[in-house]
Amino acid sequence: MNTYDLLPVFHQLEPNNLKGAQPGFVISQMNAVKGDSIINTTAVKGARYVENGMLAQITKAGYKAADGKEAVLFLVYSEVVLSGLQYRTANFATDIDAENARLIQLIPGDEWTTDIAPSEPAYAAEIEAGHIAEVTGAEGDYSRDDFLTTTTLADGTAAHHYIYLG
Repeated sequence: MNTYDLLPVFHQLEPNNLKGAQPGFVISQMNAVKGDSIINTTAVKGARYVENGMLAQITKAGYKAADGKEAVLFLVYSEVVLSGLQYRTANFATDIDAENARLIQLIPGDEWTTDIAPSEPAYAAEIEAGHIAEVTGAEGDYSRDDFLTTTTLADGTAAHHYIYLG
């Protein structure tokens, strides 16, 4: 057994095209709503994480998991952190008791690839509401780029490609 096998496993995200990061449509000073489903409390006993790739919306009480209702959508994406040559355990998640997660506002046309399935509650709600769609290939003459049919992340993990429709 490798020591790495004992580390928690979090969702991954490849930000293919997140335009909100360019003009600074980023929120990183807000707390998560206490007890909301966006918080992962099972990965490490006693710690609370918000994972990359989660869809969020903001409220007066803080940010929470997206629910498909009318709201501006944000995508949780914190950069991979390297310490020397080793990844920290928070490389695909943010320990919200130590720092705030980074939320990037989605702009129509934004695309990302993640291991989060379309059946995950926040994703399913946003797909049902018509705010996001899973891209499984080019339709019509849109593109002939193989990138649109990507089904794995760089490490071979099964993946889904999404686009924000607005």
